[in-house]
Amino acid sequence: MVYNELEAGVMQRNTTRESLGSQLSEADISEFSEDENEQDHAEMPHMQLDADTFGMTICSIARDSHFVSVHGTSLKRAFRLGNSVFLVLFTILVQVVLLAKVKEFVVAKAVYDIRHTYDKFEVAIYGEENCTVTAHGCHRGILAQQPAMDVMQARFDALDAADKGHICHIPLSQPFFFGLVLAIWTLTCGRELRRAFGLQESILKLPTVQTMAVGMKNDHDEFEAKRGKIILGLTPWLKVLITLTTFVPRVAVSIYTLWVGCRWLLATNHFGKLVLNAVALEFILCLSELIFSALVPHRNQFDVENTKIIPFATKLHASWWTFTRTVWLLLMSLAWVVMYIGTAHTTGWQDVVPQYNWDVHTVCEKFMQERYGYAA
Repeated sequence: MVYNELEAGVMQRNTTRESLGSQLSEADISEFSEDENEQDHAEMPHMQLDADTFGMTICSIARDSHFVSVHGTSLKRAFRLGNSVFLVLFTILVQVVLLAKVKEFVVAKAVYDIRHTYDKFEVAIYGEENCTVTAHGCHRGILAQQPAMDVMQARFDALDAADKGHICHIPLSQPFFFGLVLAIWTLTCGRELRRAFGLQESILKLPTVQTMAVGMKNDHDEFEAKRGKIILGLTPWLKVLITLTTFVPRVAVSIYTLWVGCRWLLATNHFGKLVLNAVALEFILCLSELIFSALVPHRNQFDVENTKIIPFATKLHASWWTFTRTVWLLLMSLAWVVMYIGTAHTTGWQDVVPQYNWDVHTVCEKFMQERYGYAA
């Protein structure tokens, strides 16, 4: 009986679908068809400000300046504006201090350890007489004096088990795995840069107004009790203020975080910790959202949620560029990885293990297979 009811329901839906199809005119059908001459474009809605201290600062600058221009000087509005600027500068300060201390207390030791681990490997494989010395006082084997593979393997096997474990966990010993982790970390920082540049582009392309009295308008939606604001324009001085307090520090911190993160990951002499460190580094970039959630009053959070801005592009046409423009971010990330770590024939920008000879992977294959049960 249940089967008969289901079958009857399916037949009814099919009948309804056929009925609707017969009611569609040719014009209706052509509306859904693809036409080579059709100018397909997407109308972009007003852009929501990010729920972080950067979005809060832009919201406060626009809203409070508009209120003062319309209603006159207000001490509480001036105080909120000052508090917003303070919190965004506090966010930048905490990020910079954290990065500096991570570099001083964590990265420096990791770099020291991995340099001496690779130094021990080079001396054992090449012999001290067949090595040069880097600016950091570490030995590097002369490739022209590199012994045969069986000799290298025998010398490596003679090392202590702990030393072999440390050597084979050098990230550059597994370049494809390490390159993938580094590319993901680069994309993480690239996402922050993309958000910063996208927001800044919208700010700069807003009409320049002489007074903020005409810089905003009410945004009525379907809920009558809920009324937001739309930023229509900014004065020149406000554009400068937003650029100096949000865009420039944000970009600088993102680039600095990328560099410190790459250095720390390359100096991480453990594959498990390599993945964990890549995840842990992201929390520095998320501090703006944490401080916003923890320290910003609910009224200010409400204003950020209900303040929108005109996007830098109000229409996105169907084109190769609009459909694939973000692919260049992936290409740039991969290019950065290659330029940073280098290849067997080029010297990378990294200074963690300078003059790396790319000679660990092959020697470690047997050890990795025996110790961990998988092919290196």
